Amino acid sequence: MPATTIVVQYIRAVLIPRPSTYADALSETRSLFSFSEDASIYLETEINSNWTEVVEAVWSNPILAQEGRVFRARMGKPSRMASASAVASYSAQKHWRDEYDIAPLPRKHARCSKSPSPAPEARLALGSDPLAASLSLMPAVCKLTFAGSGVPSGLVVRVKRTTPFWRVFRVVAERLGLESEIFYLVWGGERLREEQCAGMLMFGDEETIEVCKEYTGGKPVIYLFPPSALNSVRVDLTLVPEWTFSAMYPLSDITRGKNGTSSTSWTVAASPDGNHVDKASSLSLSYLFWEAHAPSLPPSPPLLPSDAPLPLPSAAFNPGRPSLNRSNAALLPFTSFLSHLDKALTSLSLHTSARNDFVTFWLPSFVRIHERGQQIAFRFLEQEAYEQAARLEVEPKPDVVIRVFLLFKGVSEEESEGWRKAEEVDWVKEVGVEQDKFGDEKLFRVLEWGGMEVVA
Repeated sequence: MPATTIVVQYIRAVLIPRPSTYADALSETRSLFSFSEDASIYLETEINSNWTEVVEAVWSNPILAQEGRVFRARMGKPSRMASASAVASYSAQKHWRDEYDIAPLPRKHARCSKSPSPAPEARLALGSDPLAASLSLMPAVCKLTFAGSGVPSGLVVRVKRTTPFWRVFRVVAERLGLESEIFYLVWGGERLREEQCAGMLMFGDEETIEVCKEYTGGKPVIYLFPPSALNSVRVDLTLVPEWTFSAMYPLSDITRGKNGTSSTSWTVAASPDGNHVDKASSLSLSYLFWEAHAPSLPPSPPLLPSDAPLPLPSAAFNPGRPSLNRSNAALLPFTSFLSHLDKALTSLSLHTSARNDFVTFWLPSFVRIHERGQQIAFRFLEQEAYEQAARLEVEPKPDVVIRVFLLFKGVSEEESEGWRKAEEVDWVKEVGVEQDKFGDEKLFRVLEWGGMEVVA
């Protein structure tokens, strides 16, 4: 039977019996190289010195059934089908020396430099067997150009093909001044993973990588204050598709809705002093905690749960496209911001412990903005707008619910004109807080606070 060499990364080639169908070929490839079932992959083969994508309709073509025919697997959509992007392999055991080298291109070449033309193809026989395939030698280094919102032109990095992408993430984070957990990299429609490398994905000598921001709803916590002890309080939280749970405490199952929503719930015993006991784990708690991530390019407008549609407020909140601008946000220097924040949180009914937790949780982010020489732009979301992104339901139904969610970002001196004056903003009115009712301890009260740093 004819044999096929399927190559997934340039340091490894495998000789296998030719699968009878294209579907079998993809299945065998996934098995050999541990591709996940949901990963998008396809096969290429060399035709007239060009690497060309193979489609299912031509799998039975005699040309593709030749003995020793070389195929390679790629993730995502094809970029360049040229011999310069071909696969190299010496053997399954050989590794390049200094495999973890990585260096940004000199800035003076970043905008105009072109990768040198690759050396003529070198044919490497897999042994002396007549079925052995020939492989084309790739350039040892490939050039990655980064693009995306807020990414300066000319951000280019050279990597060896065995350099793990976690090192690339680190370089990009340093160059852009970002925390590594608030962005991700996309190539060919596929999200890159830290353990991957350029050789594994068959990168050509030049590739473009998209930098996408990931917004995190940081430490939203939920407090319950019943007027008397309640043995069983159920708390349900449903997120729109643009947001996905990343952490919660106590641990709880996540349910996926048909239209992309995700939900979780807790059942607790609640006391008037704010102490809770989780029914599932028997854990004693001061609050319920959850966190969610949102990619920077979600569908717009936000999708809402179809089973319980809610009227869109005038300024709906999309977690993946948070709005923070001169028309809706105030601006303060770091030295004035913290005292204003404490006063605002007090007016929004956060007790001392909640205010302290709020400020200390976000303080490192505020300090980083200050260290960059920036001021802090901020606003609190209207409760109705926030409800569209994270629907909160409590049973028995509380008498009053206050949900406080802060959006903030750094603003340079050059962009500091025209923002709202913080001292003129009535946050109680803007958020829609029933301040008087929340102070009545005879009522069942629910309080939640959280926030999100908006990365430009």
